[in-house]
Amino acid sequence: MPENPMPTMAPEDLRHVLRQGTREDHERLDALLGACDLSTHAGLTRFLQAHAIGLQAVAPLAARFVQDELGLAMPDVEAMVARDLADLGCNAPLPAVPALPTEGPAGAAYVLIGSRLGTAVLRSRGYWSPGTPGFSHYMEDNSLRALWQPLVKALRDLPEARHAAALDTARASFAAFEQGLHLAETMPLPDHASALPS
Repeated sequence: MPENPMPTMAPEDLRHVLRQGTREDHERLDALLGACDLSTHAGLTRFLQAHAIGLQAVAPLAARFVQDELGLAMPDVEAMVARDLADLGCNAPLPAVPALPTEGPAGAAYVLIGSRLGTAVLRSRGYWSPGTPGFSHYMEDNSLRALWQPLVKALRDLPEARHAAALDTARASFAAFEQGLHLAETMPLPDHASALPS
């Protein structure tokens, strides 16, 4: 998920703190999501359900940081994944995950915006489609990647007094997506035939 070659960071750089402090959370979540076979209707549905559930907690807090600290608007990723799930015939209500700690929104932004770098890799490998390849609004979106460089600068400038709260929220964000996958596995899968053609 959030990993991209960048210039050498000073140890006090918040991005360094977040990357080191969430390494195990990141690796565990990548392994769990990597077990979803995106070449199948069921695997893609589970993957998107997990993201949709986690985004309920992560996206609003990330959007707050992007607006307040970067002066930019966060694309509506929740709407993107909701459209994808509807196209896949999945209309069941999403279970909720606990709210994130609100004191460190930078951590939520780091996880969510950084995750789009990993999504680009998954997209390049291909995924199941009900019709024309590349149907997924969520998988195909590149708009969040444009926020990565402004985020990196903001993390570099954020005072050290805010680092601990940001790390707590980043770890809780990874946990929200992990819990989202576990909850998704309890949801009924729509019939393959209910997926709408593109």
